[in-house]
Amino acid sequence: MVDETEEFLKNPDKKLVKAPRAGQILMGRQVATTIDKGGVTFVEAPVGTGKSYAYLVPAALSKGRVVVATAKKALQDQLIDQDIPAVKAATKKNFSFTVLKGASNYFCQARADGLKDQNAKYAIDEWQMTLGDVVSNGDVASFPGGYPDFWPQVNVDECDADKCRHKKECGYVKAVKAAQDAHIVVTNHHVLAHALLRESNVLGTYESLVLDEAHQFPEALRSAQTRELSKAGLAALHRRYAEAGGTQPFKVLEAAWSSLEGALSGIDGVFPPEFIGAEVNELQRILAVMSADLKNSSAVDGRYTDTAKLAIEIAQKARSKSFTDAALRLSDALELMANTSRSKDLINAVSTTDFKTAAREVTIKPVTPGNAVRAQLSRIPAVIATSGTMSVGGSFSHIAIESGLMPPAAENSKSTCLVCTTPFNYSRQAVLYTPKHLPKPVSGKGEDRAAWIHAIGLEIKRLIEVSDGNTLVLFSANADLTEVHRKLADLGVSHPVIAQKPGRAAEAEALYRDTDNAVLLGSKSFFEGLNITGDKLWSVIIPRLPFPVPSDPVIATKTQRLEARYAERGMNPAGARVQAFNSICVPPMLFDTIQGAGRLIRTTTDRGVLSILDPRLWTGSGSRLPKADQLEYKGYGATVIEALGFPRRTSRFENVETYFKSLRAQPCPSNT
Repeated sequence: MVDETEEFLKNPDKKLVKAPRAGQILMGRQVATTIDKGGVTFVEAPVGTGKSYAYLVPAALSKGRVVVATAKKALQDQLIDQDIPAVKAATKKNFSFTVLKGASNYFCQARADGLKDQNAKYAIDEWQMTLGDVVSNGDVASFPGGYPDFWPQVNVDECDADKCRHKKECGYVKAVKAAQDAHIVVTNHHVLAHALLRESNVLGTYESLVLDEAHQFPEALRSAQTRELSKAGLAALHRRYAEAGGTQPFKVLEAAWSSLEGALSGIDGVFPPEFIGAEVNELQRILAVMSADLKNSSAVDGRYTDTAKLAIEIAQKARSKSFTDAALRLSDALELMANTSRSKDLINAVSTTDFKTAAREVTIKPVTPGNAVRAQLSRIPAVIATSGTMSVGGSFSHIAIESGLMPPAAENSKSTCLVCTTPFNYSRQAVLYTPKHLPKPVSGKGEDRAAWIHAIGLEIKRLIEVSDGNTLVLFSANADLTEVHRKLADLGVSHPVIAQKPGRAAEAEALYRDTDNAVLLGSKSFFEGLNITGDKLWSVIIPRLPFPVPSDPVIATKTQRLEARYAERGMNPAGARVQAFNSICVPPMLFDTIQGAGRLIRTTTDRGVLSILDPRLWTGSGSRLPKADQLEYKGYGATVIEALGFPRRTSRFENVETYFKSLRAQPCPSNT
């Protein structure tokens, strides 16, 4: 299979690739070897490697079933609509493939039977009558006009298909069956995470797993294990209860929540379980009372015909089950919150989610999410984890531990690590601009913050002017985006500036594509997935290195524990802080920086400037500024520079100006 894979990837006559790519061939051979012989393989494949073909060809040739899990819907769509059909046509293998989305994407007729909103019921009837067979899959993507407001009331929620009278026509049941039977199944990280955690058969039995966009898998694992408790969540739970015929007023739950909030007054971050023991017990008691109340209120009024009674009873059962399932999940979460001391890997945290309303939320989450699925992953014969960025200083240990894959050290002799070289000629195609004169980033408020925003605004403005727009500015903090947007307006930037609004990334991208010489201010979601080629985007600016927030409960806990471990080994407090920071905060910053930089060069003919305006890149420290005559990057800054791989670097703005003049004198050739 290894040689056959290589043949498809290097020979244009096979009608899959236009030309051979060294990295793609190398990756394809390694993936084929892993699928054939088993083990764990980590492949760092930069933009342009062509990694999807590198794992899909051996997947198609494999005798065993393969699951491909991705982080983003855009990649799922690309695999299903373009890449897998192309591989199937080229290999002439008659294999089946399908996509399985999260359950909430599918329509549940049992829940819809109990819907009281007449406008929603009319919209569903129109959907079903107009689209016919197309809607039989029940996917919200087929709903006209996009995601409807009422969808959370009618989507699949803890499906119990065996007891459902709509089982035969249920789109979700059909999707699961197709996934269990297909040779290649494409799904997302969250579906995979839940399947692993529950040891569910939703994906069937498979011999190989490909984790694409693998650097994001740990966060999907953490999200799947996180439990949340808030007043809004309790209100949603009570709505399900009331719809199912419950009679207890919401004020009972509300009072219990107020008591819990009071116990956590003044706390922001991690707290020990004993702080909320009594409050958790009271919430558990109320949930038990509500559940018992539903069991005693299921009789149907005698006014209805037998047929109508049956329909109402079925709808009531569906609503009652919806509440019961949600109440059980909450009860389990409360039990964990009161007993996190039993597991060092779980932490409780409280935070303010809305500063205008002072709304608070309590969460319980794992510190190292991979621990919960390590055993399950070890039972899969072949696992391939791939992404544009996964290693730190040549080591894959960070991603291996966080994902639940054994570290590529002595603990797992079958692990293989591969770093593919970029297919792009960065020395010819790009320049990295890292100025030394700017102040260190400042968060919060005050004069120092205002001075930093002003300095960054001025620098971004002159970069926009020399590039004549066609610029993407990437922010890791929404507050930075908002304030810099305001500052650019104050400074009188003449080019169209498009600021991404929360939840409206697609709208901002479309507007940027349609606007000449525009500037796009993007948040964290634009660090990945944005694919704009040619001179339409030839300037990418990262004002601040995207470090995780130090006060984040998981980051704070990891840092505290690692500092303590270093102290036990005799390290002084200052050294322990630096080492812990480098181990905990540098890897996610590095991953995000490389992903953001990857928005600049997408093809062999793209060209442009990447500007990182954070002086910490020079010093590897937040406590000092670079010297004017400094020539070398230090600490984690040197790690970032090495990982970016841009040979042409400058700290002088006039060099950037000269470079853009040269680009304008040479029209961009056609993209390949």
